[in-house]
Amino acid sequence: MGLHNYEKPQLYTIDAKVEEINDQFAILKSACNIEFRWPTEKLPPKINIGDSVKLKLITKETGEEEKYTEMRNLLNAIVD
Repeated sequence: MGLHNYEKPQLYTIDAKVEEINDQFAILKSACNIEFRWPTEKLPPKINIGDSVKLKLITKETGEEEKYTEMRNLLNAIVD
């Protein structure tokens, strides 16, 4: 039986820091010195060099499940 993202989410995340941002990509560096090149157009708004970020790896299926859960939680908050 495989692990699901909702069971052990910390296993699928990496904390990193924004080291550099240019026109094409940002350099994100993890605590264990692994560098990731992230497309600039995929960065959150108002992110700056030195900001801490969390990288999360999910499957397409898990992403759909998370979206459904978020929408359900929002609807429940509106109804309550």
